[in-house]
Amino acid sequence: MLLACVQRTPRVVADFAAGRGELLLAAKQIWVNASVIATDVQKHSVKHLTKEHPDWSTGRCDFLNRRSRSSCKALRDIRGRVDLAVLNPPFSCRGAKALDVRVFGKSLRASTGLAFVLEALPYLKVGGTVIAILPQSSIHSEKDRDAWRFLGEVSKWRVLRELGPREFPDAVARTSVVEFTLGGSSRPKQPFAQKLDKECKNAVRASLLRGGIQMHSVSCLEAGFGVQLVHTTDLINSRVRDSGLRVHSGTSVVNGPAVLLPRVGAPNQKKIVVVGGAKRIALSDCIFAVRAQSRSDANLIAHRLIENWHQVVRGYVGTCAPYITKARLLELLSSLNINCDMS
Repeated sequence: MLLACVQRTPRVVADFAAGRGELLLAAKQIWVNASVIATDVQKHSVKHLTKEHPDWSTGRCDFLNRRSRSSCKALRDIRGRVDLAVLNPPFSCRGAKALDVRVFGKSLRASTGLAFVLEALPYLKVGGTVIAILPQSSIHSEKDRDAWRFLGEVSKWRVLRELGPREFPDAVARTSVVEFTLGGSSRPKQPFAQKLDKECKNAVRASLLRGGIQMHSVSCLEAGFGVQLVHTTDLINSRVRDSGLRVHSGTSVVNGPAVLLPRVGAPNQKKIVVVGGAKRIALSDCIFAVRAQSRSDANLIAHRLIENWHQVVRGYVGTCAPYITKARLLELLSSLNINCDMS
């Protein structure tokens, strides 16, 4: 049970998109003495909750609307009092547009699901927790990039579990269960704009290329002459093995410095390989190359990938062989402050 990760016994549990109260019922099974606050935008959901759980504090509220929150009786006088908020917010009820959110004096834009998390934070006690079910894409989304940075400043967050499609009835999205614990201060440790300025100075420019040589045509390739061909099986122990296969120059040829990583296959840190400026290689269609402007930049890119390995792993999906798309890799690199042009 994912709620079992909560370290302290909550006295007040809330769900601001409660639906029929499934998450709150799960919480009550563990903490039977907890007080419950439940709101939802749907009238029929609130009616059901009021009838089935008369001891809960229940109200109708569009939680992403400030006026609606301020007029909801169930939310009055609970700011800073909630120990645990459980959320399975709608992901796209307002379309794909980013929403404007203001929290702890900071104006941000975020997707619908993450906006629920941000708006929930002021209702938490210091050390209080939000456990939210969010689309996996949000963690790497450019749209949510600044919101995740801000959340990292005012809270500690971690992914508890990743859920595949069809985990919930009538749901096809891949989701992550994420825990946020509000820090001891509702203010960032350093000014938000100052932190962004510092990160911008540390940005790395690069370009991204996907290889295009199909290995099933390897028998037609000329061995011993031309440019060295590199496949995922040649990325071993952070180095490029020379298999002896050669191809003529083409669109999949890369000059170093660059960082190579597999497009297909289980993520493996030993397959993150830096190649130097004197290296000229051809890429199979199962390899990405992140071309850097200098060897030091290539080393930095590799370091950021390995240092944030949990994010890299989440980028690889697939029911058979895991793979990462160019779009997901670009989002990942962007989240690591690596600004890539597409080749």
